[in-house]
Amino acid sequence: MIVCFVEASPAVGYGRLTRALVLARHLKHRCRIVFTGHLDRPAGKTMEKTALPFHPVKEASRLPSGPPRLILFDAPPSDANRAVLREIGAAPLVQLREAGEPELDCQVSLKQFPADSEGEMSGDADLFILHPQFRHFHAVERKYKRRVRQIFLYLGGETEYRPVHDLVDILIRHDFRVKIAGDYLVKKSYKKSLRKKYRGLQFSGACQSLARSLFEADLALITPGTIAAEAAAAGTPAVYLSVRKEHRAAAAWWAAQGTGIDAGSLDALAETELVQAMRDLSLDPDRRAVMGRAGKKRIDARGLLRTMDLLNEMTT
Repeated sequence: MIVCFVEASPAVGYGRLTRALVLARHLKHRCRIVFTGHLDRPAGKTMEKTALPFHPVKEASRLPSGPPRLILFDAPPSDANRAVLREIGAAPLVQLREAGEPELDCQVSLKQFPADSEGEMSGDADLFILHPQFRHFHAVERKYKRRVRQIFLYLGGETEYRPVHDLVDILIRHDFRVKIAGDYLVKKSYKKSLRKKYRGLQFSGACQSLARSLFEADLALITPGTIAAEAAAAGTPAVYLSVRKEHRAAAAWWAAQGTGIDAGSLDALAETELVQAMRDLSLDPDRRAVMGRAGKKRIDARGLLRTMDLLNEMTT
């Protein structure tokens, strides 16, 4: 048995759950997978659709099938979460870390972020865990249109309605078509209000992967988290907006790789500067093509395969 400890909520993001489910789907053919951790209501509904067993943390000491062969830990390493790990029992521990999180006493620590607080490369970019669909779109030769029409927007699950509304309003007023990462990343009330006001606004809906949505977009307006690696793998040039303070170093790092441009903090966003930056990219397909190729070169979308090889060695 392999235990996946995962946490998902607006405060910590939902990329952890997506990543854990990708790993679980590839590991469940080798042994039984059991989930535990902290999931908010939208994330819990997503987990229910997978038919994978999930046990609340209060049952961590009584998980079925005896002691685990391996523990995959993808959650903030708080004191409470460490206590739950002790209840689960002794087993090899694989930690998937986000920016700013300390390393636990574990056999393997996989950094799922590109840069430290000084902007230096410190993550394991070759081990970024992306959905297998990204390997398909990574291999497809992209064509970059003369002008940007379709923009993919992702600000994370913790973003309130007003910033999303303001960005959508700016983009649509300047004749861009907008598609927003939906499902549990945007509240239903937000969707209803935005759809009512902006006809033609699209949402990605419930899906296992954003690979197709990113590939079909001419430009991505996104946070510099996991979604930045996904956009890079799909060859989609990006404009990075920092929602959290730890995003600043990551945005600067991605921009330095030539995969997009750093638009600064969402809180201090100036409409004129954002529109000018996007118009410059819109009218320069050669520049967007260079960014797309740089992204594919940096993220080859094979991190899942490499991680699986590592985990297979640990469970054999």
